[in-house]
Amino acid sequence: MISFSQAVISDRLQALTRAIDASDSPGKLLIYSEPVPLPGQPAGAAMQLCALSFPKPSLSGVAGKVLTLLNPAPSLVIATGTAAWARLVSGNGDYVADLDVGLPLSAAAVRLNNGADPLSLNLYAGGEITVTLATLQEV
Repeated sequence: MISFSQAVISDRLQALTRAIDASDSPGKLLIYSEPVPLPGQPAGAAMQLCALSFPKPSLSGVAGKVLTLLNPAPSLVIATGTAAWARLVSGNGDYVADLDVGLPLSAAAVRLNNGADPLSLNLYAGGEITVTLATLQEV
C-alpha cells in the first residue's frame, strides 16, 4: 500500500488543472455518445454532443482529496444523442483525462440531470447544458 502526504495529493490534483490550462486557450469538457474508445484514443465513431469551456485558470481550490474547478460557461448541445463518456482536454485539444458519464445518483465522474421524467442521459441539439459543480476526488 502507498500513502501520500496531503502536499503530494494536492499537487497531483492540481496537476490536472495545469494540464487543462496548458495552452493559451481555455480547456474543455467534451461529452460524447458511444462507442467509448480506449483512454486517450481518438473519439472515432463517437459523436461529440457538446463542449464546455473552463475559465482560465480553471482551479478554484483543493481541500483534502477534493479538487474544485471553476464551472465552465453554459453551452449549447451541438448534436442529439445519448451521453456515454466525457473527455477533459487542454485548449489545444490535448488529452487530459477520460471520464465516465451517468445519472445523478450513480458513481460516475460526470453526472447528468437532463430534467426529464424519468431521468436519462439523452441530450438534444439546441438545448443548454450547464455545470453546477465541478469537483474531482482522489480515492
